[in-house]
Amino acid sequence: MNRKMRPDWRARPPSGNKRHGLFQPRTAYMHLSAPAGGTHQLRKIPISDVEISMTRNPLSTTTCALAIGLAFIVAPSLSSAADSRSQYVAATSVCHVVNPAQAAQVRFRHLGVFNMPQGSAVQVACSIPGDYQANTDNGWIRIQARNYRSGPTTMNCTVSGGKRSLGVNNYPDTISLPANDSADKIWQDINKVNAFGHYNIVCILPPNVELSTIWFGEHDTGGLL
Repeated sequence: MNRKMRPDWRARPPSGNKRHGLFQPRTAYMHLSAPAGGTHQLRKIPISDVEISMTRNPLSTTTCALAIGLAFIVAPSLSSAADSRSQYVAATSVCHVVNPAQAAQVRFRHLGVFNMPQGSAVQVACSIPGDYQANTDNGWIRIQARNYRSGPTTMNCTVSGGKRSLGVNNYPDTISLPANDSADKIWQDINKVNAFGHYNIVCILPPNVELSTIWFGEHDTGGLL
């Protein structure tokens, strides 16, 4: 045969057994394509137990290897650590009204705890976690509040650090709130007494005032946070 043949595998309806959900044809057909003007031949070639497998596709193997490599590059290292860590939360998620009888006049809104205008001052307590890897003597907390009154007012808050069985350190202070505006105050160098100590906030929330956002953070000289 003088014609230059070019093998061209063509799909045929599967026949034979089905193993692991994949068809395994007993016979394969190779189509020999001839140049223009020539004739074509279809030659039947017996093949026993041919298994169709995606894993034998070199392109698929390369793609999988590339994807795994990129995953290692993009994924952050689990062993990385820092000497400080800070977080912020809405007061709604960490605070509650101390006196249940006053709970009806307080609204837990999406971005803060709001004391209704027609009510009286309400005591609100908020629990803040601590990290046992952090230093015990230099935590910090920043509290933000919003005044919806037409005149200025103040909000008294006490930040505490410690553990009930080992002792508690209290840090009282006052946040001055301008009329129809927000303000914040930061408490620094809070001593939580012990590695397993944590923090707490108690604020006297005036009417028509919202306790909104709480920032908090800790430091570690060993860089384990």
